[in-house]
Amino acid sequence: MQSTFEIPLVTSTAELDIIKTQASELSRLMRKLFVDIYVNKNNLNSLKSDYINNHGITGRQFNSLANSIDGKVKAWTEITKNVVISLKEKIKNSQKKLKTLQSKKGQASPWKKKSWDATLKNDIHQLKRKIARLEHKLLVQTNRLKGNNPSICFGSRELFLKQFNLEANGYKTHADWAEDWEFARSSQFFQIGVGEESAGCQSVQWNFIEKTVKVRLCNKASSFNNGNEWLTLKASKIPYGLEHLLTAQEHHKPVTTRIVLRKNEKTKVISLKALVSVYEFHKPVTTCRFNGALGVDLNAHSVALAWIKEDGNLLRTSTLEYNLAQKSTEQTENILSNLAKTIVMMAKSSQIPIVCEELDFQSKKRTLESREARYSEMLSGFAYAKFYQFLTRHAIRHGVEVITVNPAFTSIMGYVKFGVGRLSVDESAAYAIARRGLGCTERLRTRSMSPALCTKLTQVSGERHMRHVWSGWRRFSPWLGTARKQWAGRCSAKGHSVNSSLNSASASGAKKKARRSGTNQQGGVV
Repeated sequence: MQSTFEIPLVTSTAELDIIKTQASELSRLMRKLFVDIYVNKNNLNSLKSDYINNHGITGRQFNSLANSIDGKVKAWTEITKNVVISLKEKIKNSQKKLKTLQSKKGQASPWKKKSWDATLKNDIHQLKRKIARLEHKLLVQTNRLKGNNPSICFGSRELFLKQFNLEANGYKTHADWAEDWEFARSSQFFQIGVGEESAGCQSVQWNFIEKTVKVRLCNKASSFNNGNEWLTLKASKIPYGLEHLLTAQEHHKPVTTRIVLRKNEKTKVISLKALVSVYEFHKPVTTCRFNGALGVDLNAHSVALAWIKEDGNLLRTSTLEYNLAQKSTEQTENILSNLAKTIVMMAKSSQIPIVCEELDFQSKKRTLESREARYSEMLSGFAYAKFYQFLTRHAIRHGVEVITVNPAFTSIMGYVKFGVGRLSVDESAAYAIARRGLGCTERLRTRSMSPALCTKLTQVSGERHMRHVWSGWRRFSPWLGTARKQWAGRCSAKGHSVNSSLNSASASGAKKKARRSGTNQQGGVV
């Protein structure tokens, strides 16, 4: 497991100027290398000797530049692929809406026909314009992917656009913006580590016992250091992770370092930080599945937990509340990390593994328009995947096993089978997740006494051609609906049968359809 630790560095004014020069020169060469590779289409191997001879850098520094560019391009490619999929989905949905609107032509009542047709014509026109815009965006993004022509803004696109509206973004003059822009583009440099080299890295060598670091300078930066190619800096402290850093060096693992210049927005004081990434060795797993499992279900404002025994029966449930409203990125990560650590310590004290969902967050973000506002807020308001990242990291450090399962129908089957009148939707989902982690199967049955629910489950389970039990839950889910607030009423209603509820629903749907079409059920005009 790769872990990153932040170490603050103490520098004098002269040392800080040298690091600024180093960061500025290496950042400039990285942008130049990006242009040579992806714009001029030059070969990377042929560029290496040219950069080493003409720009005064080492081979390891060149490899670090190439590695940084490769990471940016991979991130851009992943984001662009998600944008392409999202655009295709939006075009598909818009085309469905267009067909629906076009099918409504001529269905208006005679006294509303004129205004109806005008409104409908305008809606169709605007929808066609929207589809054309989406198709143009899709064509641009697809061509960039095919041509391997990444669009990367060094310094962030958000900051670049601020120059066009200076006052609204807190700038008095364009020179003030240019100063921040140049700092953002030249505020860090990266040195990749190699395990076979001394101290795990040739260009940045750490002595964690003495809390010092030696930085290899390029020719331009060394000219400000009296020609000396090495600059020794002192670390003020190593807050945590010292044992992992020392272990990595002892086992000849790579020690990768990113030197970052950070500016205080109020005082404009620049500080120096080092982000050190090392391989963190795993501790042996001390939990056992024969003791049971702890199911975890993350929601918008809480985490539902369910403890189960080895046979799948429930022991107890719990809910941990949290609030991420108006929190900074650092505060959000701190809250989620503490929450994950609390859960891991609970599992460690019970000697049971943790079971959580294996979610595809990118695909879920593309479907935000079709989900309820609370769920959309959960996915877009904070880094949802961060919680599971922290959970896995703390579990590895404390020797707790983490089991990931497919989340298909866990909320539905958990609430229908175990939650009606007993548990909340979130707690029953955590219960179902824990059972799935231990290999328990969920047949279509329930402990509820609701006639409608029991009859519907019996009908679905009696259908033929059911390849897997999940196919039954897939057929059952439309009856339950997507609005979780209505599940309790639908699953607990004892006075209604399935047939009567379905008949009433179909009858009301027919009345609404007839009302929209302007005819009654006998074919006459309403």
